[in-house]
Amino acid sequence: MTAETATLNLGRRASEVCREIHRQIDSGRWPVNSRLPTVDELCELYRVSRTTIQKVLDRLSAEGRIRTLRGSGCFVQPVERPVTNALAVMFAGSLELLTGVQDLITAGGSMMTLYSQNRNAWQPSSEELFLEQVLAQRPRALLAFCSPRPGRSGELLERIRANGTRTIHIEYCRPSVPEGEYVLADYVGMGRAAAVAALLAGYRRIYFVDMKRDGPFAALMRSGVEETLRLQDGLTGGLADWSAKEGRHFRFLLPRDAENEAQTPVFKDLARHVGREPAAFICSTADRGRIVRSRLAEMKVDVPGQVGVIGLSPLGEPRRAVELDRIDFDPLELFRTAIDAVLNRAPALRLLVAAQRIRCGTMR
Repeated sequence: MTAETATLNLGRRASEVCREIHRQIDSGRWPVNSRLPTVDELCELYRVSRTTIQKVLDRLSAEGRIRTLRGSGCFVQPVERPVTNALAVMFAGSLELLTGVQDLITAGGSMMTLYSQNRNAWQPSSEELFLEQVLAQRPRALLAFCSPRPGRSGELLERIRANGTRTIHIEYCRPSVPEGEYVLADYVGMGRAAAVAALLAGYRRIYFVDMKRDGPFAALMRSGVEETLRLQDGLTGGLADWSAKEGRHFRFLLPRDAENEAQTPVFKDLARHVGREPAAFICSTADRGRIVRSRLAEMKVDVPGQVGVIGLSPLGEPRRAVELDRIDFDPLELFRTAIDAVLNRAPALRLLVAAQRIRCGTMR
């Protein structure tokens, strides 16, 4: 039975147990040539039936992760060395950042294969073709930045990892921490930091600004803002739509063509909605913040006196010179951490990268 066939035959709970055993092997808890716990011990450990454990062991055997010796038990097998010494990188960002990532990989004695996510819309079919090539070519590692749209990427990532390619997530494909290894920006923490900064500056109304097409990063940022407002300012539930007549804290969905003159009435309405009470706009990207600041200035709104504007920078946003307060992190350092872990064969990595505030005078 191939690993792919075994994958199709596993049920939900067996798949969960199989992934957990993979993590234990990859983390070194059960090192190469060590004996796994007995079937009965595994049943007790994971609270599943013998049938489920046998399915999992059959799957691990088909993948080559274990070998079974009659009368002695199951032993961890070394994973066959990947055919290539390349690192496959799924990337979004500036050319400058890409060059920096390339330099880190080549300096470490490896080469890079690239998939660009620098598109205005996700293309899961193209992404899946790339992941199929990763599965076939077996590079040393994959730095994964996958689409949030439905598709086969999750299944392919599981097969890639089972095939001996170390897989480290560098961006979220769902608004939650992924299974397996990751080095990710702490978007929830960025939202918290921005909300705290706004409240300490004396802004009484908070607007979270994002767009419908934003990836999971925006939902995570918004959850950090909402969490802070619930703890510090009595928010109940989530942020209300900005058109609501009641409440103090709101969500504003930025129009797709926000810089077009046709959208001026929307921003006039927004300025009236803010009124004279001090308000802060927390924007899901620095570019969104630039647009909001520019349009409010057209309405003669005082920034930062009456209104503060702060942008949060996700991984894929190019770092441009923007005169805007920001909560940001160094994307090259995020890549460096993941690449160093691969090149130095570091243990399993599960890390959230903290950000810092950059002041440019658009917040009190």
